[in-house]
Amino acid sequence: MIDVDSVKMGDKVVASNLKGIVDTGTSLMVASKDTLGDIANITVKQDCSSPTSDMPDITFTIGGKEYTLTGDDYVVKASALGQTACLNGFRPMALPPQLSNAMIMGDVFLRKFVTSFDMDNDQVGFALRK
Repeated sequence: MIDVDSVKMGDKVVASNLKGIVDTGTSLMVASKDTLGDIANITVKQDCSSPTSDMPDITFTIGGKEYTLTGDDYVVKASALGQTACLNGFRPMALPPQLSNAMIMGDVFLRKFVTSFDMDNDQVGFALRK
């Protein structure tokens, strides 16, 4: 669990002082609807016809450093049986009260940023994947 200073959609801060649960076992970005705010309402057409370049950037400030996800990063494309569907990678979910101000940071975030779990020093580090 890490401290997330803020989450912005475009230039608008939608959440601040969150706990981030960095989880390699979760595919999406998950938080309560209140925590996600307008991010949960980003419309992604299931037929993938929504241009991801038109979608707002979502920026996480962690330890004073910014980590930005573009529409290309958070629109999840799932293919099965020759068909592809798209969905918003930020999903609202009812979390237990002790996690009411938390966001599970799954593969949508981890695909873009190399993540180092330093268990000896009880810290997590991120770097842009090239």
